[in-house]
Amino acid sequence: MQDITLNSHWGRGAIYVKSAGNSFGYYNTYINGVKYLVLPYENKEFFNNQGLPFHDANITVDNASNWNLVVSALNADGKLASYSSVGSNIFLSAPGGEYGEDAPAMVTTDLTGCDKGMNRTGPHGNSLHGGTELDPECNYAGTMNGTSSAAPNTSGAIATVMSANPALDSRTIRHLLASTARKTDPTNPGVMLQFENAQGEMVSYDAIPSWQTNAAGYNFHYFYGLGAVNVDDAVFKALFTGVSLPKLQVTDWQKEVADIAIPDASLDGAVSAMQVDQDLTIEAVQLKVNIDHERVRDIAIELTSPSGTRSVVLSPRTGFLRGNEGGFTDALMLTHHFYGENSKGNWTIKVLDTDKGNSYTLIYNQSAGLIGYNNKNNELAGVLKDWSLKIYGH
Repeated sequence: MQDITLNSHWGRGAIYVKSAGNSFGYYNTYINGVKYLVLPYENKEFFNNQGLPFHDANITVDNASNWNLVVSALNADGKLASYSSVGSNIFLSAPGGEYGEDAPAMVTTDLTGCDKGMNRTGPHGNSLHGGTELDPECNYAGTMNGTSSAAPNTSGAIATVMSANPALDSRTIRHLLASTARKTDPTNPGVMLQFENAQGEMVSYDAIPSWQTNAAGYNFHYFYGLGAVNVDDAVFKALFTGVSLPKLQVTDWQKEVADIAIPDASLDGAVSAMQVDQDLTIEAVQLKVNIDHERVRDIAIELTSPSGTRSVVLSPRTGFLRGNEGGFTDALMLTHHFYGENSKGNWTIKVLDTDKGNSYTLIYNQSAGLIGYNNKNNELAGVLKDWSLKIYGH
């Protein structure tokens, strides 16, 4: 992927576009060939995750690759689609729609004929479907959605910008999209997590900040990345951009051994610092962590740049079963929150435990019933063993 990104098309490269995922509130998985519903549970309420994403997109390994441009989905109001996974690795957001019944989905081509494809004769919750006056031959479907819809929308936008100035390389096209991205849903407040700490006090944690402007002047939101794709402005800027970005530089992994305890249910967290000497304009930052912890869903991970920008690279209350026992081993995460900032200086990581066992993960199958995971609090404090940074920039 690195070779294709940088060297294909006579050195101009290409862009891989990746769907973030469709598991904000819950997801389905297969265990030994049997399908299970996986969902959060808190305060005796099913699907209660206090507004936090059940799937942080950084949990999915290929979403943390610098060579994937990861996209979240917007609904018709320009807000986060109800299903869209999110995270600090989101680069852009684009239309994905809802389900096409209570709220609009995307309209796309369908197999011709009302006896084939998604749009068929008969009653349907979407008013385009069923052989209507608007579409009597059922050539179109009005129910396409998902980050799998946002990704091809983004791909089409990228191709349009590339066609406006074929001389520019792929990284410069990404940069034009980043620098023209639109702040969608501008008043979104993020998510403030309330939890009971180890002393029995209710405390607040800014688990997903509202829109933030980093030290380089770029806007960023955990839901939307650098913003919504803005095709018109990106094309206009491409027409008047004569030179591609300087050659990409990628630092070696720089490792910091911490061995610091993570206090249970505490805002104090485990804090460790690292000095980076390379002087780059940041395009992306990768973080790799080794953490011992019996309940990964309790964990939140923050990274703060030398400029003071705070990025939540892993939100708490994630519900994926992978890594839920024992912690994280060489877990890779990505953030675009520092786009355009300078890499040189003091970087800080903070790992927090945000739960004393009041929430957990359920899996459900009609035959097996409800099964609880992580429903007992960790008996021992977790440990931030070590962490490493890799910086992409120029």
